[in-house]
Amino acid sequence: AVVSTQSTGKKALKDMMEKLADEIVEKKTALRKKQLAEIDAAGLTEEVDAALPHLRHNIVPNRSKIAEDLEKLAKQQEILAAEMKRYLAEDQARAEMSMDSDMKRELDREMEERCRRITALGSKAADVGEKVREVSTKSSQTRAVSTGKMRDNMKEKKKKKKKK
Repeated sequence: AVVSTQSTGKKALKDMMEKLADEIVEKKTALRKKQLAEIDAAGLTEEVDAALPHLRHNIVPNRSKIAEDLEKLAKQQEILAAEMKRYLAEDQARAEMSMDSDMKRELDREMEERCRRITALGSKAADVGEKVREVSTKSSQTRAVSTGKMRDNMKEKKKKKKKK
């Protein structure tokens, strides 16, 4: 399918170039005839014929030369288009690399910030953990004392009951 598309495109280009060459020949011929008419109207025919003897003989421009020039122009345009695509691809790759490096820098900043937060939370968590242990220890001591006092109180109550 690609080959047929390319050959169809080349044929269309060739047809268009032929039409363009015909149009150029027609316009150049018309211009040359107009110029010769102006020369004749100005009464400069002898002077121009003496200076440019080939002018009246080559009224119709060389069509093959025009077609050749058009083919050269088409090839130059293809080369320029290919260069432009290559430069565009290179620029796009550079932009993506730059964007990638910018994104990497941004991600690095984000990760560093997260690490700082985790470290800060870790130290706070360690502080909190220490505080919890302290409170827990104090609470245990307080309970032990309370429990001890409760036992003592219960023993006292039992003794009082037995005495009665």
